[in-house]
Amino acid sequence: MLPTFPARQVDGVLVEGSYLFLECTLKNILDGFGPNSLIIGNVVAAMTHEDCLRTEDGDEADQIYQSPLLAYLSPGRFAEIRQSWSFPFPKGFSR
Repeated sequence: MLPTFPARQVDGVLVEGSYLFLECTLKNILDGFGPNSLIIGNVVAAMTHEDCLRTEDGDEADQIYQSPLLAYLSPGRFAEIRQSWSFPFPKGFSR
């Protein structure tokens, strides 16, 4: 069982040891995606650890390595993302 602590704004719990916390209220549930549903909510509170915030002089690759991202891989698997590379935009590309 994962250690938890109470949410501050909604009736629920948050997982200890995480570095990003989102508290949401339910807005709608859309069915029609086979056995899946799309859950829509409003974020009413957000918290993160100070060292996980982006900074102007910080290296994003180092930040991802020090605070890896968790990704869900269907069906029922997950991965820890620790490495990233800048996208190789073509020469002369502009937004």
